Amino acid sequence: MRYVQQSELASKKVTFSFEAPRTPGDYVVRFFPSRCRYTNTSQGNVLRVLNKDKVTLEIVKDSSTQRPLSIRVRYEIRSVDVTAKDYVAIYKTSSQNNSYVTYSYVEPTKNSVELPAPSEVDTYEVRYHSGAQSRYTDVCRSSSFVVPNTDSVTAEIASGILTVTWSIHTQQKSSWDWVGIFAKGSPNTKFVSYKYIDPTANALVFEVPREHGTYEARYFSNALGKYVDFRKSKEFNIA
Repeated sequence: MRYVQQSELASKKVTFSFEAPRTPGDYVVRFFPSRCRYTNTSQGNVLRVLNKDKVTLEIVKDSSTQRPLSIRVRYEIRSVDVTAKDYVAIYKTSSQNNSYVTYSYVEPTKNSVELPAPSEVDTYEVRYHSGAQSRYTDVCRSSSFVVPNTDSVTAEIASGILTVTWSIHTQQKSSWDWVGIFAKGSPNTKFVSYKYIDPTANALVFEVPREHGTYEARYFSNALGKYVDFRKSKEFNIA
């Protein structure tokens, strides 16, 4: 706001300047005669302040599986002052601002922070939040990124031994997870044999099925349910 002096009005042309707004949006300058109080009699053209804030990502991946390990977040924030109360958070793109996966406060003297990558298969984005604004209002967002399904289960027969190996990242492993050997097409309750896993290991050894046929190994995550198969191996034949 700026008051116009009576002496300036006498010239019928007054020129003055304002500090430009930093928050993105459309703005106008309005003239309020003193007799009209809060009713303006004229206004200028619309001034649009564009959002120049930016959040960019670098995905650090496992070289062998291409599984995301961490997210390096870089930010350029101009619309608000960066403070130690600001934070960046990873969200599923479908989530509201009160449901983040993980977050980290920023350091005002830096322009980056690193977050652990989500493990669940989905599409995500990073949002920047200012401590000066409402808690659940984000200042800007990154482009989206995908956490792919890199889990795998393999079954191999060598020297009369059936070995099942797994690489599981999208669910937390537990000692209640189990692996079963199934005839092709069998329900999850009808296994040939099964064993619980050791969460610190990645393989189990089974006896080779005696009957001829086509089989597969199925991995069951306790987090999903006892008989909900989580991952399957490729089929293998016993001739």
